[in-house]
Amino acid sequence: MFGYVKGYSTCNVTKKKINDESLRELLTIDNNIKNKLEDALSKDAYIVGLKKKKALKCIYIFNKEHDTLIFSEIIKTDEITDKILTAFEKDIIADLTDKVSSKEVSQVDWNDIVIEPDNSLYWLPIGLSLGVLFGIAIDDIAIGICFGVALGCCLGVIVKNK
Repeated sequence: MFGYVKGYSTCNVTKKKINDESLRELLTIDNNIKNKLEDALSKDAYIVGLKKKKALKCIYIFNKEHDTLIFSEIIKTDEITDKILTAFEKDIIADLTDKVSSKEVSQVDWNDIVIEPDNSLYWLPIGLSLGVLFGIAIDDIAIGICFGVALGCCLGVIVKNK
């Protein structure tokens, strides 16, 4: 994850970042942060942070359990406002959605947000086959294929938004 949020750069937290001086400011908030991060990274956790001038100002920790990322903790300095957190969380959600789409993890649980794979396209072949059958029934395959694509898309939207 690379990007910028209101003057801060976003980054993935790795063992290398833990061992350098980037944790200096977060150590004043939580003395055990280094141990927490090392423990989380040993369990294949996903950790993202906001940094400014090579110093981490905020981190989000997502623990991995049974191929699911579960939000664990946020540690931030007083410098990070709610506006910055909201913008940062949008970037995190986009990155986590990419992880689920690429099947790195099966789902993400973050407080009241659950990110699952999008299965709406699985309905397209079903709708297409029903449309072809409909086209055969009325002796017009072109209309049947059009009907099938529309039916598949509608079923996908209905299933996705239920």
